[in-house]
Amino acid sequence: MTVLYGESLKAVQGTKIDASIAYAPPRETLLGTPETLPTSEPASAQVAYTVEASDLPALPAGIRAQLCAAVFVASKNVDASSKTLYYKLLKNSVQTYTGSTGVSSGYWLTVECRFCPVSVGDLLEVKLWANGNMQWDYKALFVAITRPFVGKPLSVLRDLVFYTQPYPALIGGNPAVAGTSTWRFYVSTGQETYDYVDYNSVSYPAVLLHQNYGLGQHSGYPAGNTFSFGSSTYRPYYFKYRVPTQIVGRLDITF
Repeated sequence: MTVLYGESLKAVQGTKIDASIAYAPPRETLLGTPETLPTSEPASAQVAYTVEASDLPALPAGIRAQLCAAVFVASKNVDASSKTLYYKLLKNSVQTYTGSTGVSSGYWLTVECRFCPVSVGDLLEVKLWANGNMQWDYKALFVAITRPFVGKPLSVLRDLVFYTQPYPALIGGNPAVAGTSTWRFYVSTGQETYDYVDYNSVSYPAVLLHQNYGLGQHSGYPAGNTFSFGSSTYRPYYFKYRVPTQIVGRLDITF
């Protein structure tokens, strides 16, 4: 399991927690000239990113979490009729997902390709092809955290205020946001019991950290998920992730 660590936590009874999490801006590329997609699977991926340390969120002391990456790819159907876009995701040259989506004539299609977990040095690739005249010209990479822990599993957090914000803010091309995914906040250890968080903060008088998920996970987890959104006007046209930006509370117990 890939885990990103902050500095070591020295927890004692009643330790005050006020931790802010900063996210790196996405890496975006808009091609000067669109590239035509092949009509069969290419030997090499058109889109490839190696995860770098500069892509990672900055975690404060005492916070550890898994990392997930989103690769955004935008293509356009320039054919006179509807066509199908095919895509294959690979992590370190191993296939993680394959899929396809129909695209109306003249429409852009943005595919969000999600890889979880990831580490620095991982190679994330997306192969694209279509059954007609389609082109691609935009790509981006964003890395977020999921399953954050404050202290060890089964620790107790009191007076918890959990802040989230939607990310990333893509600026290349002609972007628009199709929606925002929720955060799943687990409220009891050992059970699949959680609240969907789709607002900027949530408060609890006391929380026992889930032994596997900590303070929860975004709905882009696990690996293999893709979202795709079509638009006659916008590219990228995409979902934002709701991710934690600040954790405030009091850590009572660590084992």
